[in-house]
Amino acid sequence: MWMIRKTLQSLSSILFPPLCYICKKRDALLCRSCISSLARSIDTESLYIYSSFSYRDPHIKKILHAIKYFHKKDLLNPLALVLAEDMKKQGYSGLLIPVPMSPVRKYIRGYNQAEELTKILSRITGLPYATGILKRSLITKRQVTMSTKKERLQNPKRTFHLTSKKDILKNKNIILVDDITTTGATLSEARSMLLGAGAKNVQAVTLAH
Repeated sequence: MWMIRKTLQSLSSILFPPLCYICKKRDALLCRSCISSLARSIDTESLYIYSSFSYRDPHIKKILHAIKYFHKKDLLNPLALVLAEDMKKQGYSGLLIPVPMSPVRKYIRGYNQAEELTKILSRITGLPYATGILKRSLITKRQVTMSTKKERLQNPKRTFHLTSKKDILKNKNIILVDDITTTGATLSEARSMLLGAGAKNVQAVTLAH
């Protein structure tokens, strides 16, 4: 059955080549020209966080919105290639851990985009990844729905808890992975939990800031 599915997918890609999500030319999901035109992130809220793209770029905002809410998770692949190359240049090494999503939101959406991104980064970089270590305790408000920085900073407080798998963290370098960071509050809360469980060092990478 999987061979038939794979053959059909190959035929489909030949007969109906993908359109670039930005310029609509028949090339790739995101063509090289459009990827190179995306605004890069200059800095983040914290030194331990690295982001490849600027969320102020309307194209990046549109792409990440499509990934989150319109099941366009294939768009993660070309962005992940850029992030993986940036990580290599920055010398990132360690265990990749995605920022978890509440079970309710994951069920509604069908997947956790941070988890999908983590798997792709692991495949590209060769770095190991682990899931199920960090869990969300609460369903927080979406950061984009809050109007003030103070609200966003307070929102993730006491959001996470560690599972019985936490022993894997002992003396390891950890790389938290998420799609977007705004104030850095969510990553800060997750980082504190991992360091408290014995992680040697915790850095974070996201697609956009």
